[in-house]
Amino acid sequence: MPEIATAVKFCNGCCQTKQTTEFHKTRKTRSGFVSRCKDCVHKRDREGAVPREKDWWIVKEPLDRTWALVLSRYDLHLAKLSFCMDCEQVLSFDEFTKKGNKRPYSYCRACVRKQNAYHRPRHRVAKNASARADRAKLRLEVLRHYSGSEIPYCKCCGESHSEFLALDHIYGGGNKHKKEVKHIYKWSKRNGYPPIFRVLCHNCNQALGAYGYCPHNKAEEESVESSSEPGAAVGV
Repeated sequence: MPEIATAVKFCNGCCQTKQTTEFHKTRKTRSGFVSRCKDCVHKRDREGAVPREKDWWIVKEPLDRTWALVLSRYDLHLAKLSFCMDCEQVLSFDEFTKKGNKRPYSYCRACVRKQNAYHRPRHRVAKNASARADRAKLRLEVLRHYSGSEIPYCKCCGESHSEFLALDHIYGGGNKHKKEVKHIYKWSKRNGYPPIFRVLCHNCNQALGAYGYCPHNKAEEESVESSSEPGAAVGV
């Protein structure tokens, strides 16, 4: 009869390769078995933890993948070391970025920088397009809020094309404020839409900043003054 192939696994306790039947099963690991064989587990339970000398883990030469196989993850964690899956070296915790549970990631910072330098140009176009879409969505949302309608419009002339609209500081000081917060639309939404802005088109906003008035309002004021003067013509 042909021989049936049996699965084997490396034991982190005795550093030997044994059949999977020599390991206890568990759902916590990807392989489905614990990291130490049954004999090592029973020996550890009987004798307890083996005392180690002080600074036993300090080595002068960099550790390679062989050391990572010999030392278990628990031993590495006690020594504040971790194994990088890319460069295959055992490094200090300081060389890794920490997770939320203060455990290091699977790749050291140097390898992460290499990966980012390789993948960033490949996804730059899609990332920039996504960022532009998010900024346009946020801008339209802020303009709709200050306009009070689904279609934003200029408070002065009534322009409704969103490409021509912008936020105007009602009480002035817009340049100084923009330098402080940088992202004016994001700042206004984050601070609950403060009532210091209004929606104006670029023409009206530029006229107010350059001349102190908008020609639309000045024309309306002149027409009102001319109609209110004594002796003005009255339609028959």
